[in-house]
Amino acid sequence: MQRIYLVLFALAIASNGASGHESTAVKADIEIVEKLGQNIPSDAIFTDETGKKINLKNFIDKPTIVAPIYFECTHECPILLSGLADVIGKLDLVKPGKDFQVIALSFDNQDTPKIAAEKK
Repeated sequence: MQRIYLVLFALAIASNGASGHESTAVKADIEIVEKLGQNIPSDAIFTDETGKKINLKNFIDKPTIVAPIYFECTHECPILLSGLADVIGKLDLVKPGKDFQVIALSFDNQDTPKIAAEKK
């Protein structure tokens, strides 16, 4: 079963620059299966950065940005997160954590709650 970890971010991503670690994961064939227009099941369970099992429907109570990433990614993911942090840092009318939230969602089964907490 593939594990999915998430990290709830407010301004925390702004303090984590664009650095990444080299992944030791073995390269695998990747397949893209589009499921356009479909939703994540409301009973889907995720693991947060503390190792706690949670349901996203209990956390999404305001506008939410979901950033699908690999925490050990060294190229695109740090660019995505640093760009997102840069844009969030320039917002004047809304405040992260209060008016909206950002969720970084790892879909790499090699990522652990410990790695998620370090990236947060």
